[in-house]
Amino acid sequence: FGSRRGPCGRDATRCAAGVDDADEDSLLALSGRLFDKLVHCLVEPSGQLRAGALADVDLARRCLLSEPFALAPAAVAAFGVLVQSPALAATHYVSHAASTFDLSALDDYATPHARDLELYSLDRTHPRLDAFLTQPFELARLDFDDDDDDDLEDAPPAASRWSFRPRPGPVEARAARPATHRVLADAPGTAHALLFWWHLHFDDDRLLSTSPHLDTLLPPDSRPDTPPDTFSHWRLAAFILNRGAGVPLRRGDRLSLTTAIRHSHLQVLSCAVAPR
Repeated sequence: FGSRRGPCGRDATRCAAGVDDADEDSLLALSGRLFDKLVHCLVEPSGQLRAGALADVDLARRCLLSEPFALAPAAVAAFGVLVQSPALAATHYVSHAASTFDLSALDDYATPHARDLELYSLDRTHPRLDAFLTQPFELARLDFDDDDDDDLEDAPPAASRWSFRPRPGPVEARAARPATHRVLADAPGTAHALLFWWHLHFDDDRLLSTSPHLDTLLPPDSRPDTPPDTFSHWRLAAFILNRGAGVPLRRGDRLSLTTAIRHSHLQVLSCAVAPR
């Protein structure tokens, strides 16, 4: 959705609302860069990023918005926590489910991306989430107003729906860069999944969390003011580790976790326990 700076006609308004229906040249010709505000849908109710959301921001900045412009949300941050949940792993990788048949070949077609996890499953007695093994930590932070495109040529390829563009835009490219995190295990167990949620930043003072309940586990300086019992229509998402086998952890272990946002998914590229 856009706020027009001047008369741009019905065609440009339609392009602002659905940029995937036109190519870049058409957008430039129709819009005339007459929009100065963009309100965009970033996170699905399932807890995953909306497909093509980052590409839409890149294309809108390039074709539809004129300086100075405002984006809502203007930034997003992802937070995660490692959890033990054999039942959750078994719902995606059948070789870890109880069965009298060898179905392990089906795991080659399984996806590690879990979504639509209900808030009630955060109860540690629930069979889907047995334990939180680490403290929550920041996984990624993207500022959509950031124009710094240094080293974008060296960024790994990211998913893009725009066949005419040879490489992703600045937002997609920054999201696709691998980020390595050092995580301390607070409890023994097997980390079957990385559970994550999002903070949508509208400005310096206004923040919307997709999981106010989990925010209570964050350090006070990273915790928003949203009451933990606030209702949210968003569910949670997770990435299943090591094809459902998980990563065994002892208390005090340090885990090296590399993540990136690609194909509109937060992905774990590698996960291993650092030698003591």
